[in-house]
Amino acid sequence: MRGLVVENLGIDVVGVGRVVDEASFRVTPGSAVALVGESGAGKSLTARAIGGLVPGAARVAAGQVWLGGRRDGEPDVDVAALDEPALRRVRGARVGFIFQEPATALDPLMRVDDLVGEALRAHRGASRAAARQAAAALLVDVGLMQRRAHAYPHELSGGERQRVAVAAAIAAEPDVVVADEPTSALDATVAARILALLRRERERRGLALLVVTHDLGVVASFCDDVHVMVAGRIVESGPVATVFSAPRHPYTRALLAASPARAVPGSPLPVLGPSTSPASWPSGCRFRDRCPDATVVCVDEPPLVTLSDRTRVRCARVVGAAS
Repeated sequence: MRGLVVENLGIDVVGVGRVVDEASFRVTPGSAVALVGESGAGKSLTARAIGGLVPGAARVAAGQVWLGGRRDGEPDVDVAALDEPALRRVRGARVGFIFQEPATALDPLMRVDDLVGEALRAHRGASRAAARQAAAALLVDVGLMQRRAHAYPHELSGGERQRVAVAAAIAAEPDVVVADEPTSALDATVAARILALLRRERERRGLALLVVTHDLGVVASFCDDVHVMVAGRIVESGPVATVFSAPRHPYTRALLAASPARAVPGSPLPVLGPSTSPASWPSGCRFRDRCPDATVVCVDEPPLVTLSDRTRVRCARVVGAAS
């Protein structure tokens, strides 16, 4: 096994209950896989579990998160089974993170070459001088001007900070990189450059890249597979071209129809209805209270329907399962 494999992941929050349930997906080396859905669906919490970064009130209660070694002799490791000291050895070395807002994710008291070099010191045993030198070279490689490599984060533009975040995520050559809304705070031109940078590094290094995003345009142009999440569950999975051209789950159809890029001129955008908190999620299908196609069968637990090797839908109304 190589890359990332998440199997039946369940995450509980104290006082709330199960907020991510039976999440399963795979990201192979060199591929980009998207996790999409509305705010509160559990996307970021799922992504954070890959590095053992769930917040204090939450815990991984079920399932496995496997990181596969790319190097000879590097074993697969189940992140969900590691204690904190072991997790510190995995973060940065085996999985890197690009967080949503680099202005808050980067330490404001450290110069960016030291920030990027930190992973090299922690995981590769580099001296401070060697790490700083390697970090400066990597920062130039990802498009930061050489004279900016010794700056503080507040001295950089949003696009420059995001390049620093990319460099920090890949510095120790991890197997997997998780990018949580990597372009949300950027204008369209800068976002396109960051995506081009991520594509180059993914192909060059054979990274398994998980992209958490609300931007369906990013998914369409950048990702191979997509997993659609609502109310803590993945309800549709498959190749991007398949899911976007012929969505099977009612939530996926509504999500795609609500995209301005797909809107019919003069027609109002569809309304998905307000997302609800885990305490008020309905039994059975968690989308049924907002679903225009819901019937009495949706009160029961929806089946996971396999349509092909990579295409699955969790819906009682879908027919055509593979034999």
